[in-house]
Formats: sequence, structure tokens, C-alpha cells
Amino acid sequence: MITLRLPKELEHEIDRLARSEHQTRTEIIKQALKSYLARQKSRTPYELGTDLFGAGESGDHDLSSQYKVKLKENFVRSTLIDVGPLIALFSRNDKYHDRILKFLKGYKGRLVSTWPVITETCHMLDFDVRAQMAFLEWLNRGLLKSMKYSRTISIRSSN
Repeated sequence: MITLRLPKELEHEIDRLARSEHQTRTEIIKQALKSYLARQKSRTPYELGTDLFGAGESGDHDLSSQYKVKLKENFVRSTLIDVGPLIALFSRNDKYHDRILKFLKGYKGRLVSTWPVITETCHMLDFDVRAQMAFLEWLNRGLLKSMKYSRTISIRSSN
């Protein structure tokens, strides 16, 4: 059961219509609602959005035809980096040191890792405090973003 309050003049119109149609107010309201709902179901996407279309301006007259190009220009890649490449990066005599340097010279994206990887890298660089300090300074400069590590992530990744 639905109870609703109507403005007095709408209630009077329903009463007049009910008397002239020889129906109850309930029947008139039911018919009106059924008719309204049927019109809503049959409306086209255009009819449902006419008041919304063109609401904004991008300032770019060819955005709809050039969106893929613009997405590529604005897209920043993220690469998850593990301990091995980080050790090689800060250990000059590591056999992969030059390879990771070459990769980073051409890489335009963002490097991402986790706190456990950062901790393990610091531990593995304990052969030289200068390497550890350089790694920590690199982190401090924001060149490696740390993902938040939570129990939720570890549970999802184990499934």
C-alpha cells in the first residue's frame, strides 16, 4: 500500500475526473501511473536524454573523433618493479646494471612497487651503505611509488 500527499488542487482535479468517468480516485490514480510507466518504458535513448545532451563544452572541436590519440598522449604506463631490477640499478657491478639503466633511459611511465619490496631491496643493498642511501634518496624523490599493502590485497592475490 502506498500513501501519498497531493496538493489540494491536484486532488480536486482527480475528484472531478473520477466523478465524470464514474470511477474511484484509486482507479484514476492507478490508470495514470500505469500510463506514465508505459511511456517511460517506450522512450528512446534520445528522448530520455534530450535535456542532458550538449550540457558541457570541452573546448576541443574534434574530441569525439580524436579521443584515442588523446588517450594515448595522456596515458601514463605503470610498471610493477620487483627487488631484482632495483638491486641491479643500485649495484654498479651487477650483471644487469647496464640493462636496467638502458630500460629506464627510454621508459616514460611510472614505477610502482610495495613496501615489502622496498624493505627487501634495502636489506639486499646492505653490502654498501652508499647504495642503500642512494636507493632511499631515489624513493624520497618520488621516482618509485609504493602501493598500499593490505590484508585484502594478500587475500585476493592468493585465490
